[in-house]
Amino acid sequence: MNTDALDVFLGIADILLKLVALTGGIWALYKVKEYRELKQRIQLDINANLYKLSSPENVAGLTWDKKGKRTSTPVQPHTHAVEVLLRFTNKGLTRLRLYNIQVGINTMRPQNEVQFDEGDGHLHLTRILTSGNIVPLFRVEGMPVEKTSFYYVEPGVEQTITYLALIPEPRELIQVYAKFSLEQERIFPEREVGAKRMFPHTAARTYRVDADGLLVR
Repeated sequence: MNTDALDVFLGIADILLKLVALTGGIWALYKVKEYRELKQRIQLDINANLYKLSSPENVAGLTWDKKGKRTSTPVQPHTHAVEVLLRFTNKGLTRLRLYNIQVGINTMRPQNEVQFDEGDGHLHLTRILTSGNIVPLFRVEGMPVEKTSFYYVEPGVEQTITYLALIPEPRELIQVYAKFSLEQERIFPEREVGAKRMFPHTAARTYRVDADGLLVR
C-alpha cells in the first residue's frame, strides 16, 4: 500500500471512529432521557384493607431482611389479614415493564417504647412484615428469569396489583409502605439499584386502627 492510499485509509478509519463515538454518545443520551421520562410517567397510589380474623392463626411468618434474605418470624398469633392495593398509572405513550415491587407493613411500637427520630422528630414505627419481590416469577425456556418476570402497565391504564398477608395484631396505627424500581431486570429484594443505576421510588400511607381492629379512613 503506497503512502497516498495509506493516508486515505487512515483518514476513513478516523472518520469511522468518530462516527462510532458520536453514535454511542447520542445513544447514551437517548437512554438517559428515556429513563428520566419513565420516572415521570408512572404514578403509584396505595390503598389497603384490614380484616380481623374470627380466630388467630398461630404460625411462623415469612419476612425479608435489609440484605434481601428470607427469614422466618417466631410462631405467634396472626390476628389480621391485610390486603394491599397498589395502583400504578401509566401516563406515558408506551407500555412499561415493572420487574421490582416490594411491600412493608409498619405499626406502633409496644406501649412505653415510643421513639422519635433525632433528626426531624418524626415517629418511628416498627416493621412487622417485609415482603419479597411481589412480581411473580415467569420462566421462559432459555432465558434468565431476571429478564422474563415482569408486569406490563399499558399506556393510559390504571393497573392495580394486590398483595395479601397475615400479620400480628397491629397497635393504634398501621402504615403500608411500597417501593418499586424501573430497572429493566429483576433485582429486588437482594438489591435496590441495578445496572441502570436507577434508585427505587417509594410511597406510604398510614391508617388508624379502631378498637374493633378495623381501619379508620
